[in-house]
Amino acid sequence: MVHLLRIFLFAVALTLAPGAAVAREPRPIDIVFDIDWTLFSRIPDDAVHVDPKEIIVVEGLRYRMADGVVESLNLLRRFPNVRISVFSGGAASRNEELLKAIVLDAVSGLTARDIMSQVRSFDDLEDLAPNSAKGEVKFRDRYRKNLRNFFKDLGRTILIDDMTEFAADGQKANLLWTGPTFDFFETFGESKGVLNPVERKMTLPTDPLAWKLDRLRIPVLTAMLESAIREDAEISDHSKSFVDRVGEKARVSRENWMESCFSRFPSLRWVLCGPLLRNIRLHR
Repeated sequence: MVHLLRIFLFAVALTLAPGAAVAREPRPIDIVFDIDWTLFSRIPDDAVHVDPKEIIVVEGLRYRMADGVVESLNLLRRFPNVRISVFSGGAASRNEELLKAIVLDAVSGLTARDIMSQVRSFDDLEDLAPNSAKGEVKFRDRYRKNLRNFFKDLGRTILIDDMTEFAADGQKANLLWTGPTFDFFETFGESKGVLNPVERKMTLPTDPLAWKLDRLRIPVLTAMLESAIREDAEISDHSKSFVDRVGEKARVSRENWMESCFSRFPSLRWVLCGPLLRNIRLHR
């Protein structure tokens, strides 16, 4: 009996010893999305090339949800250690309404607002020129999204944004860039027929690949994130931070990640086929 007790105590000691392999809960990961030109695109008032059913009007402005947002958020929220937040320079009231417009589950009525860990808005931006008058300094030069003020572990926090300038000092590695973003067009060909884009302050896609990558910016980035999240959970080497893992994924061609997101979300292939082919598919 004494012998068995000694064996038991020895086993416990081994388990508790430094460096012993023990089951661990995966540490939290914070994924923080921007809103404008990330989750949503602004639609000009005179635009007639956008399906009215896809336009969301909030506080007098027109928006269209980026392709694959619902699929991407639903995928990310299923990881138990992933917390999803928003950090946008827009007004809090507008940000709240836009998040409520993202319906993740039509049956239960679950929206993106319901799953948010944090919703940060204009009042949460860091002002680098607090004594300057409004408009005296460009918005992108004046304000920063300082993640350190709201998220505890910067090694496990990623900000997805279309504006690299919004990264605070020392947080460039935390920002996962969307890539170039453009005004929304159902097809690349539609963008070639726009008259006076400069006067209308429109940004047009430069080529068909740029148009595709912009249309699929959220699922492409989600494919990167999913790969990094799974790798972080499966590999025991903790010398590499989650931010480092995401940085490695971001250095791979986005065209390759586009193929990966198609395999993850097959329905998104039809997003790029234009309204005619998409309608044929839907009504077969």
